[in-house]
Amino acid sequence: MRSTRFVAAVLLAAFLPACTSYQVMADPASGLQAPPKPVKEARVTLKNGSVFELDSPRVDGDSLRGTLEGQATSVAWADVTGVEVRKTSAVKTTALVLGVGLFAVAAGAAIAVANCPDISDC
Repeated sequence: MRSTRFVAAVLLAAFLPACTSYQVMADPASGLQAPPKPVKEARVTLKNGSVFELDSPRVDGDSLRGTLEGQATSVAWADVTGVEVRKTSAVKTTALVLGVGLFAVAAGAAIAVANCPDISDC
């Protein structure tokens, strides 16, 4: 039974990234200068159409700075057409946890019924 709980916990943890999504920043210039909570990762779109994920993004003067694949990177703010930040959705997370819980209860009930078809014998 203990290994079943471990497997269930690992499977649940594997689905947690599904609880996040990218959201477009309405005003990225001011949002990245002094955000209430530091932004860990942002998806940046440039005028030439290229898209990349920047770690620890921040606006510094007329540039967007951060880390790209372990290297410090700077992009001219004039070349940036969009910035999206990853946010956790409380609704998606709650639905996932409840869904997994209901599935576990249903699976447990199905196993119990399969192992003991006549309740009076159990």
